[in-house]
Amino acid sequence: MRGAMEVLESRFKETEIGLIPEHWEVVKLGEVAEISSGGSAPQGKKYFEGNSPFIRVQHLDNDNYKVKGCDYITDEAVKKYKLKLYPKDTIIFPKSGASIYLEKRAKLPFDAYIVSHLMAVRSKSRLLLQDYLFFNLVSKKLSKDKADNYPTLNISEISQIPIPLPPLDEQQKIANILTTIDQKIQAEEKKKTVLQNLFKTLLQQLMTGKIRVKKTKT
Repeated sequence: MRGAMEVLESRFKETEIGLIPEHWEVVKLGEVAEISSGGSAPQGKKYFEGNSPFIRVQHLDNDNYKVKGCDYITDEAVKKYKLKLYPKDTIIFPKSGASIYLEKRAKLPFDAYIVSHLMAVRSKSRLLLQDYLFFNLVSKKLSKDKADNYPTLNISEISQIPIPLPPLDEQQKIANILTTIDQKIQAEEKKKTVLQNLFKTLLQQLMTGKIRVKKTKT
């Protein structure tokens, strides 16, 4: 945690995003990252009998920052719909509809194609680490001030988002700390799931008499 303490001990300066360490910079997201959106979803069952991963909004987990599944499309679908392949670790999040309010974020766990309702962000600067960029976007509420009927995010407004830019070594330390904490949370969530399943099983068996309890002696 020493990297975090070093940040806390720094002198601060006032910026458009508030106080940040004096030696950090503030940049627009579009200056340091490539921002784009996915393509149209193939129409027809025959296009979903291939081997190429295709990710939709519903494949983003609501409870953590993960991709929980995908469809698989054919090479014909990729060619017909002119889909772009996004590399592993590309950051994706919803850009239209009510799903914006869920503030989902995820990194692609593998190279994949994505639907047009998803935005894709990837660092294009040697001064910006992808892992640090991910946690920075996790910290931002992109649905703020969006209309209730059919909210949308567009590339031009995402490009103008200001982000703090520490030196690379501090970015790495920040990302490492947050990754470690996230891994611990995921481990505890798995334990919780196991215990919840055990509770449900025992509840059912005890209430149906499949597990008998001994009478206590009086």
